[in-house]
Amino acid sequence: MLTPQVTVYPVDGIAIATDRPTICNQYLCSIRLTGLGRRSSGEYRCEISGDAPEFKLANGTRNMTVEALPVEDPTISGLSSSYLPHEHIAANCTSDRSSLPVRLLWFINGRTVPMEYLQQQQETTLESDAFQLRYRTLEMRVPIERLVQRELDNAIHIKCVATVDLVPAASREAAAVIALRSHRSSLFGFGGGHHSNAAASATTTTTIVGRSNVLLLLLVLLSERLH
Repeated sequence: MLTPQVTVYPVDGIAIATDRPTICNQYLCSIRLTGLGRRSSGEYRCEISGDAPEFKLANGTRNMTVEALPVEDPTISGLSSSYLPHEHIAANCTSDRSSLPVRLLWFINGRTVPMEYLQQQQETTLESDAFQLRYRTLEMRVPIERLVQRELDNAIHIKCVATVDLVPAASREAAAVIALRSHRSSLFGFGGGHHSNAAASATTTTTIVGRSNVLLLLLVLLSERLH
């Protein structure tokens, strides 16, 4: 099988990869592009011409649009390490940059957070490599008693999903697990650092009571010996 000669013409925004050979023969012609950017978008046409004497032509055209999709997972910020049942969860989820719109969704223990607990989504736009890139931030404020049901492991599983509706495969997510404390553990200082003073006070009180009992017992024994 003869391999036809390949000629490459320079086109702005188009670079043919050289790390693998270009396949062109009497049955197909395949190329691989690299270094794609906004200028790589456009109409691509493949044209085949026959030999003499008829010189028949056949061609096909397709449009290709190059978009910048999220590369990193979204970022969750603002969470505490643990919560009490009467407290609120307030947290932000920020998506990675994308030239296509990104939709953010919050989940708590596998359930979607209702719209009533979400703040208005914030969007920031910047320009990079001729792309208009956007990243979005969505804040939730959730009363734990209204939405979080106590799980067997006493933990709250939080997840933020960033989806690109036009490209479902580009979806990314971030997750966090935080402790759900009980009122009882909070009183005895098992739930967090801000309860350590209460725990210290309880220990000190117990020690003082113990010493008083010992002193009282000694006084009783001395009194019996004197009599």
